[in-house]
Amino acid sequence: MKFVECNLLVNEQTVNNFNIFHNICEDQFSHDNTEYIINCEIINQNIFWIYARFGKINPYSNEIFDIETKKSGKNPKQKKQVELNKQLFLHL
Repeated sequence: MKFVECNLLVNEQTVNNFNIFHNICEDQFSHDNTEYIINCEIINQNIFWIYARFGKINPYSNEIFDIETKKSGKNPKQKKQVELNKQLFLHL
């Protein structure tokens, strides 16, 4: 488990009021070859919850290995699909 401290900036300004996120429940974007889906919720004036799921489109392989059957097969994931296998939780 890894913990990271960060500041929340919008347009290079520290966020002091979470109301700017009032109408945003979910967003998605790409950055540095990584695809993100972000969910957020304003709990109260002092608590803002952010949940991010993200992953990269590469590396990709046409072949997968099933660890239960011990057999190789075609990868069911398409080249344009991303596994959101990483998570980030923020509580501000």
